[in-house]
Amino acid sequence: MNPPAGQPPTHTPQTEVLAQVLDSMPVGALLLDSEGRLLWENQQLRRSLGLSEGESSPALGHRLQDRPNLSGLTALIDQITAGQQVRAALAEFTTVAGVTVSFSIDAGPLAGRENAAPGEPSCWVLLRDLAQRGPLAGRLQKAQQMEFVGVAVAGVIHDLNNILTALG
Repeated sequence: MNPPAGQPPTHTPQTEVLAQVLDSMPVGALLLDSEGRLLWENQQLRRSLGLSEGESSPALGHRLQDRPNLSGLTALIDQITAGQQVRAALAEFTTVAGVTVSFSIDAGPLAGRENAAPGEPSCWVLLRDLAQRGPLAGRLQKAQQMEFVGVAVAGVIHDLNNILTALG
């Protein structure tokens, strides 16, 4: 049975307080099961996706890998549901409302929930909306692009040096 939109999977005083804390955070938060099914999402994520107050994501209760607008994130979702840590992964997709959003994603397994049954929470995901960060997000993306270019250029220079050494 799926919990009501915006509620954690089980209702105890502790989980209700935790849900209130997560709802007040300035980053999107969600819980997934071992199959990639979206079990819970916080208010900030719904706002970032352009959903109105009280409206839940159409992905709630569904495997994220099966959502057509998230097909480009299948490998990342599989990595998360396999229990791997993810830090500052950049992701961009179009919401069901047709709005393109960019997020920096951090994720990991829930401690002690490695063998959770399907439908039970097994991993957490935090999503930072890069549009809200303004120029900083652009600088981060540029820095990552420059790092990639630097590594590629260093490889080419190394190969050229090997060729020149062999010729010399």
